[in-house]
Amino acid sequence: MTSRLACICLLGLAAAPARVQSQAIRHLSPEDSIAIIATGPASVPDQPLGLHIRFYPYGSLDDTTRLRRLALELWHQVQRQVDSAGTLWVVLQATDQTPEPHTGYWPVRNYGFVVQKRADGKWYLLHETKPFE
Repeated sequence: MTSRLACICLLGLAAAPARVQSQAIRHLSPEDSIAIIATGPASVPDQPLGLHIRFYPYGSLDDTTRLRRLALELWHQVQRQVDSAGTLWVVLQATDQTPEPHTGYWPVRNYGFVVQKRADGKWYLLHETKPFE
């Protein structure tokens, strides 16, 4: 599973319908907020269905230390719901796609974190040995 999950696309091309719903803003800390761009199922062949949460970090995707901190803060907000849904893996994907409605096609950059539940019942980032806490 790990090699397939690691292949989740980090660069892409986005397309938007003419009508886009408003985005949810999450206040992660007094200093940071993100906009949830999309949530939905994540699919990898021969694996159980996962969850994909795509968010706009209101900052550069080049600051991966900040992105990791935002992903961890977002994870703390959604982990209970993920656990109750029985999901075994989640993609937390930062994107430079702004939350404003778009029409047509435009280039998009993404940076993702895959969080997976292991046999010990704890959640880990893909390829890491310490729980994602």
